[in-house]
Amino acid sequence: MNRTVFNLKNTIMIAALALLPFAAVHASAQKNAQVNIPFAFQANHTNLPAGHYRVVASESTLTLYNLETGRAQAVLLTRDDAGHAIPERGRLEFYVSGNRHMLTNVQFAGSSKEIVLLRQPKEERVAAKNANSADTTIALAMM
Repeated sequence: MNRTVFNLKNTIMIAALALLPFAAVHASAQKNAQVNIPFAFQANHTNLPAGHYRVVASESTLTLYNLETGRAQAVLLTRDDAGHAIPERGRLEFYVSGNRHMLTNVQFAGSSKEIVLLRQPKEERVAAKNANSADTTIALAMM
């Protein structure tokens, strides 16, 4: 009986150690990149200053860390939009209206999923759908 319990404990320990690399791969599946944003902007109604940011995506959120302060500036709710071309470099897409820049989409290098911010001001959503609008969209490449 004692030998059976000892063998069972060893088997569980070996199995746990064998699965450890898979846990590390899952943790590293979290997408992140750095970007320099040269203008103040809004993201989900949060005003953010220009600066260097680390962009980290999890399953349903996007977190923007200010690299100069090391602090999280915003945690944003998102949804994935699949089926896009896979870019070599990631990008942040901003809707520009006058002198206002609003973060709308993020796509990481090597991923066909585009991350769309959930909360966007209604007037910007309407104008973004209007092809005759004088407003524009710009994209910044991530490092």
